[in-house]
Amino acid sequence: MTKTQLRKKFNDLRRRAAQDLDILCEKAIKSGALDLTAYGDNYILPRIIMKAALLNEADQWITRDRPKDEKTVKNLLHFL
Repeated sequence: MTKTQLRKKFNDLRRRAAQDLDILCEKAIKSGALDLTAYGDNYILPRIIMKAALLNEADQWITRDRPKDEKTVKNLLHFL
């Protein structure tokens, strides 16, 4: 794969992930699990939702039948 091909595929995935994150944010708001009034007008609650949504999404990117890919992900985390 070339750098150009990688960047195109990455951007495609990023756009899909952004849509998924929007859906998960709405789901979190509607869930009743959050007291929106308990947070001020800051980024604490959006970061909480973002982290939960990203954790939820993370397991869906690599299939469990590809342990080698998970090993590569763990290695890459050391460099990010």
